[in-house]
Amino acid sequence: VDGQSIRRVKFIDNAWHRIRFDLPQNSNATYRRIDLYSNQTFIPRNNIPGSTDARELGLRIGEVVIVK
Repeated sequence: VDGQSIRRVKFIDNAWHRIRFDLPQNSNATYRRIDLYSNQTFIPRNNIPGSTDARELGLRIGEVVIVK
């Protein structure tokens, strides 16, 4: 968040997961930047028979909710 690491999460399956974290206080910020990184990717053509989709995919994000 805003250039600082605040949480690491390790996933061991392909299920949907709900991740919750508190944003550090920053009263001067109009916008906040949240970067998500993945050390593993998924290439459909390498995993789905007959697929020609060569995209390198990382994270699948469902719903983002901000609670104040």
